[in-house]
Amino acid sequence: MSDHNKNTKLIVIDYDGCIGSGIILLDHNGHKIRSYFLHDSIAITNCIAKGYKIIIISSHDLKFLKRKAKEWKVTALVSNVIDKLEWIKNYSKNQYILMSQVAYFGCNINDLKLVKEVGLSGCPQNAHYKIKENVTYISECNGGEGAVYEFLELFNYNSSISKNLHAHKNNSESEKSSSDDGDVDPYYYKSQTVEEFQKRFKNSSPK
Repeated sequence: MSDHNKNTKLIVIDYDGCIGSGIILLDHNGHKIRSYFLHDSIAITNCIAKGYKIIIISSHDLKFLKRKAKEWKVTALVSNVIDKLEWIKNYSKNQYILMSQVAYFGCNINDLKLVKEVGLSGCPQNAHYKIKENVTYISECNGGEGAVYEFLELFNYNSSISKNLHAHKNNSESEKSSSDDGDVDPYYYKSQTVEEFQKRFKNSSPK
């Protein structure tokens, strides 16, 4: 296993465009419906069970995710952060964690300085090209379509960092769970792409 993921103590994941696809749906009442990929949440809880601290962060309001975050037992759900790098530096310092022991998964251009500061960084396949040029790991999946799951494989299954380093693959769609306020979780999926993902999931699971 790479020294990077072996020494990681804190994993920070951007919600927008990573756990969520970045797509916001509106129901007939105008209420927002956001989604996440089911296997991402499983990977998050598995990492936490292994002792990793996981923080979900966003420059937007994450109140709608509060109930799910509690279920996943994440260390913190952090909303409305203007400067993510500064916030993570301050948190890490208070927890006696080095920036080299932090892993970050993001996708937007405003994450550029951050991915350069941490010990291990990753992004979805459809991340901003500048982010893709500077991260350690590029997922084969788009944000909200299993990208977080693939990144967390590095920690859950002791995968090598070089396994899919800067990998490129055609975009894929996936099973999603939608929730407006955290109280309702209707599931829907597109069977062909779910089967493709489940095949990858089965092949990557520990024997």
